Amino acid sequence: MGSSLVAEFLNDRGINKVVAVSRFEKARIEYPASGVGDKLIWVKSDYSEAALNEVLSILEPHAGKFSRVCICHGVLHSNTYWPEKRLEDMCESALQAIFQTNAVVPAL
Repeated sequence: MGSSLVAEFLNDRGINKVVAVSRFEKARIEYPASGVGDKLIWVKSDYSEAALNEVLSILEPHAGKFSRVCICHGVLHSNTYWPEKRLEDMCESALQAIFQTNAVVPAL
């Protein structure tokens, strides 16, 4: 979903700069035929506190210039946990990992 939003923002001529922070390398997305140039800043991050501080230092020159923020990095499942279907399926470690990713990181 995040990559699709980045592609849409890049194709919007009313948007001058797009910043993407992702767990992954730059995604293969539909870029506009021309004009991307310096429009896209892609930052890979593991979302640890140290990595988030590094992201902040990269974005510092752009402080106060953001008009929109979309947070799409959440998780529903991983290789080790899946969505719960019953209360008995709940697991403390999975809940902590989901809460960390979906609530703590966006707040930081």
